[in-house]
Amino acid sequence: MDLLHLEPIAIAKALAFTTLLYVSYQLVRRSRKRYPPGPRGYPIIGNLFDLPKRDEWVAYKEMSRKYNSNLIHLNVFGTSIVIANSLEVAQDLFDKRSSIYSDRYLFSVSSSHALTVQQTTIGFDWHFAFMPYGELWKGVFFNLSSAGIGVDEMCFQERRKLFHKEFTPPATLLHRPRELEAARKALVQFLDNPDGDYLSKFRHMSGTIILSTAYGIDVQTENDPYVNVSEKAVYAITRAGNIPSYLVDQIPALKYVPEWFPGGTFKKQAREWREYANATPTLPLKFVKDSMAAGTAKSSIASRLISAMDEEGNRTPESETLLQDTLGSIYVAGSDTTTAVLENFVLAMVQNPEILKKGQRAVDEVVGPNRLPDFSDQGSIPYVDALLKEALRWRPITPLGSSYRNLLVTSTLKPDLAAPHCLTTDDEYQGYHIKKNTIVVGNSWAMLHDEVLYGPDTHLYNPERFLTSNGKLNPEVKHPEMLFGFGRRQCPGMDMAESSIWITIASMLACFDIVKAVDSKGCPIEPLEEYSSGMVCRPRRFKCSIRPRSARTETLIRHRNTTIMSQPSQQQLTLTERWELLCKMVMLPSVMLLSTLTCPLKDKPLKRAIFDASVRHMTSDLSIRQSQSLCKPGVVVYQEWARQVGYKSSVEEVGKDARLFWVGPKSAGRIVLYVPGGGYLFPIADYMISFFHRVQQDVNKNLKNQEGLAFVILDYSVHPNAFPTQLLQIISAIGHLFSVGVKPTNLTLIGDSAGANLILQLLSHTLHPIPDLPPSPLCVDGTGPLQGIYLMSPWVGLNEATPSHFRNDCYDILASKSLLYWGSAYLTNVSRSLHHYAKVCCAPKDWFVGIDKVVDRVLITVGGDEVLLDDAVDLKESLEKVHDQVEMDVHPGGVHDDPILDSGANVKTLGPVARLIIAWLSAE
Repeated sequence: MDLLHLEPIAIAKALAFTTLLYVSYQLVRRSRKRYPPGPRGYPIIGNLFDLPKRDEWVAYKEMSRKYNSNLIHLNVFGTSIVIANSLEVAQDLFDKRSSIYSDRYLFSVSSSHALTVQQTTIGFDWHFAFMPYGELWKGVFFNLSSAGIGVDEMCFQERRKLFHKEFTPPATLLHRPRELEAARKALVQFLDNPDGDYLSKFRHMSGTIILSTAYGIDVQTENDPYVNVSEKAVYAITRAGNIPSYLVDQIPALKYVPEWFPGGTFKKQAREWREYANATPTLPLKFVKDSMAAGTAKSSIASRLISAMDEEGNRTPESETLLQDTLGSIYVAGSDTTTAVLENFVLAMVQNPEILKKGQRAVDEVVGPNRLPDFSDQGSIPYVDALLKEALRWRPITPLGSSYRNLLVTSTLKPDLAAPHCLTTDDEYQGYHIKKNTIVVGNSWAMLHDEVLYGPDTHLYNPERFLTSNGKLNPEVKHPEMLFGFGRRQCPGMDMAESSIWITIASMLACFDIVKAVDSKGCPIEPLEEYSSGMVCRPRRFKCSIRPRSARTETLIRHRNTTIMSQPSQQQLTLTERWELLCKMVMLPSVMLLSTLTCPLKDKPLKRAIFDASVRHMTSDLSIRQSQSLCKPGVVVYQEWARQVGYKSSVEEVGKDARLFWVGPKSAGRIVLYVPGGGYLFPIADYMISFFHRVQQDVNKNLKNQEGLAFVILDYSVHPNAFPTQLLQIISAIGHLFSVGVKPTNLTLIGDSAGANLILQLLSHTLHPIPDLPPSPLCVDGTGPLQGIYLMSPWVGLNEATPSHFRNDCYDILASKSLLYWGSAYLTNVSRSLHHYAKVCCAPKDWFVGIDKVVDRVLITVGGDEVLLDDAVDLKESLEKVHDQVEMDVHPGGVHDDPILDSGANVKTLGPVARLIIAWLSAE
């Protein structure tokens, strides 16, 4: 064709079309440059062929090296995908810009959740991990800790903060008794079947912890119905999440096909699985509600929140549904991931016997041969801490996201992974453009194998990368928290998960040799280091042998309750001890009579003198075991007292062997936490409760505030449990009170004798935090000081003697030798570097600097005839140097815990110290 004969208009059209093509090409080219680097794609399908077939996390890290960027961009069928391969990038996007990077990718236009069509068909749309970022998701988060307020009544940050109160480090102390018991039960299962299925044992243990913590359910050793239903639900959601398994996830219109129609078999499977999906959240909550109605419910997350809803009058079908779905999510989210980490640990021990031996030696040095590890050992065995950290880091169970499945999923991208983050609006980062609806994934595997963070040979299991040369934890090495996700989608249960894994690892090291299995010829079977590539990345099944280290170990496991007795009344005396106790009890009347006749009454009623004599005889002439055998558990004492006075008892569990006993309404405007004494040997006595009940009644008569004052009593562990067990319990107790709405400025702490010592421990930890212990819940910046602290006859020195120990030994109800003996027993196996936390008399002179910001006022009372008199005076002088609101009363002729003993002797008239206490508490 002759171009000269073309019509001018045709030429113009051709030029315009060519220009348009060129401009479009340049615009596309320039726009493409603005995206993060990545492989060049093809038309329409984009980077479909660049998607790795397996071990995606490794491939994406290699892309970062190839393109020299920690942010990689892919495009598949028009869907933009961005992978963050470094910690810095992930924190910048997910943490610092969480408001726009917290949404979920939706599988189809008809979906409202980040679920496959099959998962939705089964009925998993209640699981909040898959909810898009919005009001419903916020409401579910909020529900877990304040279940009564409407979704729109509080901002998201406040709801999330309340949610996390059930899972903060102090709050997780509430769950530790269940974690410890589940770990001990698992030890028995390993003992009974050393070559059996380790995976099923770990799964059962994880299920036990979650069901008992969330619902207070006592899980059966085998074939528990709640565990079975939940395990089947976990299998269903995992299986349904594998998109290639179901054509309906490629062609969503098939969801309308009848079950009998060709291609509709997925509906039959969904119908079977739907039963488990529905039962997982509903059955356990029904159990809790039925138990509460019958008065047999154990303390749990569910029972606490239902009680809170009832008290506030906000219990509605909507709030119950939110609670039901939130708690149901915990099992699905937590059981499989915890199990996978423990599988990692077992594989590492089988492959590295020298590391196993080091771990066993580390546990033996701290725990010794006569007991099993418990949470009081946490922080004292750095090597176990390092083993845990390395088990999390070495083979991340969620290599592309958090344990709530913050992983890469689309209908075209690696489909057997789960819901990713999704960007809600266009964003710019480091000069790159990231458009709205981009799928954004944090490659935690790449971060956890970053040699800049974790040193060389990150492919090897080496716990010593977390330790210093002297065997302590190295604070410079990053804790592998990336495993739990980022930003507002970070797993809130990570502290609870880590504590349950820690006690399991420590217990297994103490009890078992974990070695390679052998075949029929006696040859070791090498485990294959192969990992699955699904929703949870876990080692494929391998054989191993888990056998007790010795016959003594087996005995400890079988009789674990004798070494972790929960109450002193469980002491079993030998025949000789019983005979000696009988003889001493027969002598009691004559001893009391002699003491009464030879001891001056000092204006005390005769019945008080007799009572004092009996106390001295019991505490000075009986052994610790004999004395404890005569005591009832604190909870029994409290409940019997409540029945006797016609008071409705209220008990709340706040930790291992720790409970709160309420005396007065929980809604009172002012709360007094009473920490009873007893030398860390004896639980509370009924006359101690009666004394403070009378104090409460008299204070309420004086208060103008109609909301009044209530006492709550801490029932804590006693001997042989030692420091820092009780410190952990009071931290947990106060954290619990704060979590249910008690304000620090409305809280007063009262402690007598050892109870006062425990309060001093708490103050010491507040001002000088002990590494690896949960932080104190008390404020140190003056923003929320306690209303007051009252210390009655404070036991300051434990096993330290002062002149008053000898000067007043013949007058006091407690013999000096008894106090020194008890103090030494309490400090057994406690590092000397920590002694001044329990013996503040040995602390540096500036130890209490800053206490004026922790508490508004302090009262100390002590008897003039006490062996602890000098200790109390020295304490007062130390405190008043740094606090101008310290008051002290020395009662002439008074003995240890003098006003409480009046109650024990049934003296009706209040003494001067009791009247002082009432006046001090009545002050507005």
